[in-house]
Amino acid sequence: MSIFKTSLFGYNKKEVHEYFKKQSNQDNTVLEQQKNRIYILREENTHLTLKLNGYKHREKAILAAMIDSRNHAESILKQSRQKAINELQGLKMDINYIKSIDNLTPYQLALAIDRTCSIIADHIKEIRQDEE
Repeated sequence: MSIFKTSLFGYNKKEVHEYFKKQSNQDNTVLEQQKNRIYILREENTHLTLKLNGYKHREKAILAAMIDSRNHAESILKQSRQKAINELQGLKMDINYIKSIDNLTPYQLALAIDRTCSIIADHIKEIRQDEE
């Protein structure tokens, strides 16, 4: 079944013209809607691209901060290990000193105890400061 009526010389030209005019208007409407949709999508894409670039910038800053933090933590650990080694060596020297003297006087014994307690107290202070 044809959408056009036929006349003596084929299809009715007026109906064909009206049909294509109507179809052209519909096509133009759809085309305009698609252009608007493309414009909106491009705007959204631009917005999202800018937002993504901001996130990438933040990611780099966070990564740099994490690396700095890790390096700082490793430095603190290295210093703490060295302090512990030095203190241990000092305590070993104190022990060897005490062992090397057969007859310690009460005064010498008190000095060694005071020195050992002082080292331990300093160490406890440093640990508490590091915890804060």
